[in-house]
Amino acid sequence: MVVEVVIENLTKIFPPNVVALRDIDLEIKPREFFVILGPSG
Repeated sequence: MVVEVVIENLTKIFPPNVVALRDIDLEIKPREFFVILGPSG
């Protein structure tokens, strides 16, 4: 299995302590498309 992008233990926290992502593991293979969507503003 060929993997182009590997993300491990990704966490994103916006102030003040708003957790958007917690401990995300992800493998993106060739020709796959990935997007994270959420509320804006």
